[in-house]
Amino acid sequence: MSRPDDWRVREVREFEKGQRKIDITKDFKERNQGLLQGYGHDRFTYKAELYDSSHNYWYRNEARFAHGYPMTAWMQLGLLYACGLYTAKEQGCIARGVIFSRFWRYHYFDWLTFLRRGGIYAWGGGLVAGTILFGSPDISIKRVINRYQTWFNEDTLDTRGDYATYLNGPI
Repeated sequence: MSRPDDWRVREVREFEKGQRKIDITKDFKERNQGLLQGYGHDRFTYKAELYDSSHNYWYRNEARFAHGYPMTAWMQLGLLYACGLYTAKEQGCIARGVIFSRFWRYHYFDWLTFLRRGGIYAWGGGLVAGTILFGSPDISIKRVINRYQTWFNEDTLDTRGDYATYLNGPI
């Protein structure tokens, strides 16, 4: 059976009028049934393929569980405020008995000392303390070991090709 001469024009008009829709997924399934026979389910149990769902869950939530966020973040914010207050009291901007103050409004406030103390005590110390108090130190230690192995045990590039020969070995 042959098509009429104007079949392309008719198809284009049907698409333009909205009488026909393009469904790429349906067309692909019809034309490539051999590729898709076992795709989408386990062939033994017929359950949906969700092999990476556990990986995706831990990728999104591992750091939060390990370090105890959001409680650790609130503790870090409090420590950052305490570092600023201590720096302002040390400079004499505020009196010794004051607990709540806008130390950042003082003209002579030492921002460099505040940032150094904030980085050491609020960010670093708050992270360690929050991990111990609110998080999971076991997961955190595994994360540290994993990062160490990723960065320092990485294979070096063999630019000369010394290890490419099986008979001679490295030069």
